[in-house]
Amino acid sequence: MKRDTLRKNLIFQGLGGLIARIGSLIFTIILARLLIPSDFGLYNLALTIIISLTAVIDFGLSTTAVKFIVSSKTKKLARSRFLFLFKLKFIWSLIISILVLILSKYISNFYSTPFLEIPLKVGAIYLFLNSIYTLLGAIFLALEKLKYNTYMEIIFQTLRLILIIFFLRIESEISLIFLFLAISVGIAILFGTWTIITKFKFLFKGSTKTPERRKMLKYSGFITLSTLGVMIFSNIDKLYLGYFVDVIFIGYYAVIVSLLGGAIGTFSIMGIFFPRFISTKENILEEKFRKTIEFISVIIIPATFGFAYISLNIVRFLYGPIYVPDEHYLPLLFTSIVLSLLIFEGIINELFKMLLNSRNLAKVTGIGMLLAAGLNLVLNPLLIIYFLRFGEGYALLGVALATVISRYINFGSMVYSVKHKLKITLKYDEFIKPIFCSILMIVFLAILKPYFNSWRLLILILLGAGFYILTMQLLRGINWKEFKKFISE
Repeated sequence: MKRDTLRKNLIFQGLGGLIARIGSLIFTIILARLLIPSDFGLYNLALTIIISLTAVIDFGLSTTAVKFIVSSKTKKLARSRFLFLFKLKFIWSLIISILVLILSKYISNFYSTPFLEIPLKVGAIYLFLNSIYTLLGAIFLALEKLKYNTYMEIIFQTLRLILIIFFLRIESEISLIFLFLAISVGIAILFGTWTIITKFKFLFKGSTKTPERRKMLKYSGFITLSTLGVMIFSNIDKLYLGYFVDVIFIGYYAVIVSLLGGAIGTFSIMGIFFPRFISTKENILEEKFRKTIEFISVIIIPATFGFAYISLNIVRFLYGPIYVPDEHYLPLLFTSIVLSLLIFEGIINELFKMLLNSRNLAKVTGIGMLLAAGLNLVLNPLLIIYFLRFGEGYALLGVALATVISRYINFGSMVYSVKHKLKITLKYDEFIKPIFCSILMIVFLAILKPYFNSWRLLILILLGAGFYILTMQLLRGINWKEFKKFISE
């Protein structure tokens, strides 16, 4: 990848991720404000069921498209691979979406929530369209044209915000939300499809050859194992909560997870490192990977500490005090602290998986994720049942602990695999200064916090970030020269 191309892709990847997370955060905040916690919980339960099925629909085909289109030596081979993967995903997505339509009544009966049926039926349409949207995004990533991903994201986020603001205030029907999502993503798909047809005609027009179907399906199969693991980690908590506790607690939990997703999504720029790892030569791979971890950790470690300390205050301000009721404050506080650990794990572990996948070790990441997901499946009900003795609110702490324990075990397995299969080890002493400065930052925030309420929390966050950068600079924890060199490579 050329330097100018990398810089542009970094900008568009970061911008697209920022737009997605900010848009999602604003969308969630508006919904939470318009709906009462129980309705918001119902919406999140339906959305969780829909999103859980995206892993089944994707079947690793999006990542496979990136891998095999990037590595195609001719346009003919790239076209053949693309058309095969596109047709396969289209048919598979249609089948799964139809099954959701048929089974929606039985799913709502399982959760003893009859109002869940209609949202699931409408959500099946969104499920199908979203799978096509994801594949188009993967194609643009493979073509190193991430600006079109950003444009599609802008279209989707803008339309759904407009629709939800103008219409949901009139009729607060949960199924309407999924209809708005389907319309928004559908229009974004039209733009993406038009772009590919007009600007990248070689993907559709021209002769084809029989692609190595078995090889691609084998690769996508292992990616699916990893994707299913991600699906379980991301959604199984709310699926279990929907069975064990009232949907209102899903509402409380969802706002914390939404805020957490916004924090993690800030680093969506990392996706650009996958094709970069693919093209990096073996003799410099270790150095580049270490530098990537080093510079990312300087940011995510204080983000982890900061989220643990101030997240509930932000929830109360953004979503409303109704989502942090006094009678459940303590379990919600413990839950937010535990979940904050996912910021560090989510970002660093993703880099480890990208590295392994770029070296055709998708089997390792897939099996590791699936085993950890299996552990999560077992831990969730056990910890929910245990903590329910203290009250329904503490069930949230149970699912948070189950998720964190399982994901950190998976993280450890990825570190072990990189060390023994790629002979790459990290220098863990590079984490000491960011951790120390983050602790100082929390002390600094604790001193100033009584003077900053409501919207002034933003000022407090900026002051905390400034204090962290200052202390890191004084301790020489940031090498700006090396950072600029890393970006320019």
